Amino acid sequence: MKALRFLILGILVVAMAMPATAVDLHGISFLKGAGGPYHVGDDYEATYSISNTVDTVGDTLRITSLNDEVHAAGGDVPSGNILTTIRDGVGWNLSAGASWDVDELVLPAGESATSNPFSFYAVTVADFLSANPLTDDSVLGWEDDCDQGSGNCPVGPQTTTSGSQATILNPCIDVEKSVEPEVSKIGDEVLYT
Repeated sequence: MKALRFLILGILVVAMAMPATAVDLHGISFLKGAGGPYHVGDDYEATYSISNTVDTVGDTLRITSLNDEVHAAGGDVPSGNILTTIRDGVGWNLSAGASWDVDELVLPAGESATSNPFSFYAVTVADFLSANPLTDDSVLGWEDDCDQGSGNCPVGPQTTTSGSQATILNPCIDVEKSVEPEVSKIGDEVLYT
């Protein structure tokens, strides 16, 4: 019995002394922020940030799509794929090694891209009344090039999500008019303030 205890203790000591096996981790960082607060009629703008800084293997990642959806008072309003719409419109700010391959954004390890503020939706009175704060969600489509030889690389299309919200303000403007003189005849000069 004593020998069995020593054997178990010896196995535990050896097991505890062995280093943990490192696992290759794959993924992407995707952030989003809505501006605001907004007034009725304002463009609902968002900024998107994508970075290849969490993939521990150092694979190159390809961004294939970016879809947004505003959860408006009248129902969900989808943007469709806005990845190249932003590129061709307000623009993306790319780090030194990031680039475009036709309609895909290519991010080698350590590289990133941040959009300028982009809008595809204008805030409505109904949003102020029943969807305040106004929320939205985004889905980023991407693929891992698996160019660093990892045995557990994700194959095929991947997605990740992010979301944001913004408060809608009521302008609460009171207008008071006055006139001098209060009574006038045709042809009299009248001052409105």
